[in-house]
Amino acid sequence: MTKPLNISICLVVIALGTVTAAGTQKTDPILDQIARSVPREDPAWKHTSTEAYKRDDASTQASIKWNNGDIQRGATVIVHPTVKSARRAFRPGGKEDLQEAFRIDGIGDEAFLWPPKAPVDGAYNIRFRKAQVEVWMSGPSESDVRRYALARAQAITAPKRISRTGQL
Repeated sequence: MTKPLNISICLVVIALGTVTAAGTQKTDPILDQIARSVPREDPAWKHTSTEAYKRDDASTQASIKWNNGDIQRGATVIVHPTVKSARRAFRPGGKEDLQEAFRIDGIGDEAFLWPPKAPVDGAYNIRFRKAQVEVWMSGPSESDVRRYALARAQAITAPKRISRTGQL
C-alpha cells in the first residue's frame, strides 16, 4: 500500500522541482531593463509578463506586457547577439520594400513608424533598433506610440563588452 503513495510523492516532488527550476530561469538583463522601464516611468503601470525564447539565429525574442488597470501595452523585443547582426536584421529586404518611406529620427539608432492601415480604430506601428536590440510596438496615436517607444529606447543600455585583453 505504501508503494503507490511513495510514487505519488516522488512525482509531486519532481513536478515541484520542475516548476521551481522553470520559475528561476534567468532572463536577459536587457529584457529586464525594458520590463522595468514602464513602471519606473509611471508607477500606475505594472509589468505583467515577459515570455522569451531563444531563436535559431542565437537571438532572444520576447513578448513583454504591462497593464495599468484599464489599458494593456506590449512590445515584441529581439535581442540580437551582436550589433552587426541587429543592423543586418533591421535592413530593409527586397526591392519592393516600402519601409524606407516610413523612416523617422530620434528614437534609438534607427526607427520606422507606420500610420494605421484601417481608418477607424487603426494602430500606429513602430519598429526601432538601439544597439543590438530591436523593438516592435503599436499604439492608438502617433504621439502615444512615439512617446512609449522613446521611453523604451532610453531604457536600453548596451551591455558592456569585454575586449580581447579582458578589459571592459
